[in-house]
Amino acid sequence: MVIPVFGILLLLLFGSKPTLKLSAPLEPLLGKDPPHRTSPGAATFDVAGLDSIAAVADTGLDSIAAVADGNTPTRTSFIPDAPVHLIRGALDEAACLRFVASAAAHGGWTTGRHHLHPTTDIPAMDLPGGVGTEALDLARDVVLPAIAAAFRPERGVNSLSFRDLFLARYDADPEKGQAGLGKHKDGSVFSFNALLSEDGDDFRGGGTWVEPVGVVRPRRGDILLHRGDLLHEGRPVTSGTRHVLVGFVQVDDDVGDNVGDENGSRRSELVLRTVASLPLGMVVEVDTGLNPTRVLVTEVSAGGEAAQADVRRGDLLRGLLVGKGEGELTPFDSRTFEDVMGVLAGRKDKGPVRLVVERWAEKGAVNENDDRIK
Repeated sequence: MVIPVFGILLLLLFGSKPTLKLSAPLEPLLGKDPPHRTSPGAATFDVAGLDSIAAVADTGLDSIAAVADGNTPTRTSFIPDAPVHLIRGALDEAACLRFVASAAAHGGWTTGRHHLHPTTDIPAMDLPGGVGTEALDLARDVVLPAIAAAFRPERGVNSLSFRDLFLARYDADPEKGQAGLGKHKDGSVFSFNALLSEDGDDFRGGGTWVEPVGVVRPRRGDILLHRGDLLHEGRPVTSGTRHVLVGFVQVDDDVGDNVGDENGSRRSELVLRTVASLPLGMVVEVDTGLNPTRVLVTEVSAGGEAAQADVRRGDLLRGLLVGKGEGELTPFDSRTFEDVMGVLAGRKDKGPVRLVVERWAEKGAVNENDDRIK
């Protein structure tokens, strides 16, 4: 779920020496979120606990008509190269009922957190009665190791973390929100959803359509895993209510697998870039479901000025300095990002601002001509 910010026009400042140095009131976010990573010493996930859904082309069928027609594909034992996997029975019936009851007790359903593809949801950490913590533990110590085992056995789990985690509701009653979610791709590397409702009793219809395989219909307590860039759809329920726990997972491949240590400390750098008054040229994703929140660059237009400024996918937007002088650094995150965009839009024809981005430090990658916050 991404917010297109119509790109940011960033021009690279050149010079033999940095022109701006200050002590910035910004603590690195990258690597400082161990609650959203697998716990140190967590057990490796056994792929015997996974089922797989093979792509239609791998089933021996002559066409992908089954995908287009919404046929339910066949679950098999684990297949390493399958595009979709399921964790069997990750949640028992009692846990599923607890999640749904907690959401009902909270009652604060919102549709404003995911702008391109809105869902009727509650941030998981807001769920009362200890369920928020239970959801966090499930994502951190079950789902992330399962994704690592299913999709990344050569890399391991340390470079995985989840950026958003929420409980979504699909209801056939239009007064209670939406019945489904149209075809889309997520801004994450991997996505997962856990079915909390009983198919046939709590709802009819529904299921998750994924382009390579068709409509996947997990059992209650199963968790569906797939790459975020696969086209998929939440099929509308025709009666009743379907609840799912959904999460988006990112990958920090550029730091290797020696991350996720006990204190969660990893090295990153803050880099300054000159920003035009209006944001053009990149897409960012705003994560509001977890703490700390993030404004993550998910796409940079090839050949555009953001790319020319060495703004990269995976950078975090952190703050800005307004005006030609050193000015005052205004830190921001997703909770204030719309206000920041308002500041930029209001500065049209008033000169550039300087944007702070945070990225993983790479050996030998720092340009001596870059402006940096020391």
